[in-house]
Amino acid sequence: KELFPIDVLQRFDKYLKTIGVTPKEMTTYRKAAQEGWAPAPTNDVQRKIWDYVHTIPSKPITIKP
Repeated sequence: KELFPIDVLQRFDKYLKTIGVTPKEMTTYRKAAQEGWAPAPTNDVQRKIWDYVHTIPSKPITIKP
């Protein structure tokens, strides 16, 4: 198993960012649903999270003119 030197990895990282390749990021289904990019729920746990995130608040924030 060969490892690249850190300076080579940094050059790869800089080049890949210029063409739109970014590091993979892990997140929760709740955060993805809040950000709007979560896939449709496929099980009961995801469905409860989806319903909770997309409910209309009972006391919405009002801004006085």
